[in-house]
Amino acid sequence: MQNPIYLTRQAFNSMGENGGYGKSNSLYQEAIRLDDKFTFAAHYNLGYSILRATGHGSKSNAKDASQARSHLLQAMMQLENYIIPAWQGMQIMLGGSAAASELMGQLQSKIDLLQLQVRYIENAIGVIDNAKSDQIIRVKNPKFLEELLDSSSLPAAEIRELQ
Repeated sequence: MQNPIYLTRQAFNSMGENGGYGKSNSLYQEAIRLDDKFTFAAHYNLGYSILRATGHGSKSNAKDASQARSHLLQAMMQLENYIIPAWQGMQIMLGGSAAASELMGQLQSKIDLLQLQVRYIENAIGVIDNAKSDQIIRVKNPKFLEELLDSSSLPAAEIRELQ
């Protein structure tokens, strides 16, 4: 398969399968190899997958945490430098046209979700940076975007598109 988006989805669906993360991590890495600018979802999920895979033991996972940090940082950079500005550019091109108001709302929902993701990445990087070298970094109770937002205003289509 040569489609990085498909590989990222396949990797996400196989995370933790049979108690392991090797298959999903390999798929994420292949997606990243195929597209170095627009694979923020692969970088983001690979970062967390690395921490999940190594956070169950009793030995420090500082090396893995550093690798996870690198992928999270790359995801944040792509979001801030490419993805969010692209959506904002679409908003500017549409202007204040009344015909585009529904589309403007969808674009704003996507931008808001991506900015929320950037904040979570910043927090995760902060945890990694503040951890001592002998600490074990664990991902506890991961939440999906659907769980973070009010169900009455949940932009479900936008969330599915960004995963």
